[in-house]
Amino acid sequence: MKITKPKIGWKILKKGMTSQHNDFKWRLNKWYTHEGELELCNAGFHASKELVSAMSYVTPGIIAKVEYQGEVKEQEDKFVSSEMRVIETYRFTKRMAVEWSIYCARQSLKNWNSYAKTDNRPLKAIQAVENWLLNPTKKNQEAAGSAWSAAWSAAWSAGSAAKSAASSAESARSAMKNKLHKKLLKIIGATK
Repeated sequence: MKITKPKIGWKILKKGMTSQHNDFKWRLNKWYTHEGELELCNAGFHASKELVSAMSYVTPGIIAKVEYQGEVKEQEDKFVSSEMRVIETYRFTKRMAVEWSIYCARQSLKNWNSYAKTDNRPLKAIQAVENWLLNPTKKNQEAAGSAWSAAWSAAWSAGSAAKSAASSAESARSAMKNKLHKKLLKIIGATK
């Protein structure tokens, strides 16, 4: 499809504003044009409409808000475009990663509680990490690490139950993706 008015997308860059897979060097506000056929995962400028989708491919270093136009090929969670430019960048810090982890864990807590009503390890882990965010001492960091490990093993044991429930939750996926996208934008400071 051909897009004549620029649209907004998100991509993840490495230090030095380079692309993850081909080390293409980006400069802020400079339009780049790909010559030739577009191919998802192979040829053209890649990004996602939602930040949460972009982060599912690559661990963030630099989060880039992009504009894209021209020829575009899409799939559910990413697209490739013939023309793109980076219009804003955000450094993804450890603190942001922790905030994001807490948010995701809290989103899952209701499901966990319906699966294991008396196992409060995930809640304790969330609270320990929140405490570390408020007061980042070594003691609080160690407590958070221990609690998170216990919660991770509990969550791992619940994996098969979650997989069977996933198919019934497909209809809520789009709404949750939008909610996660908005929360990520807030965490990185991309919303006013």
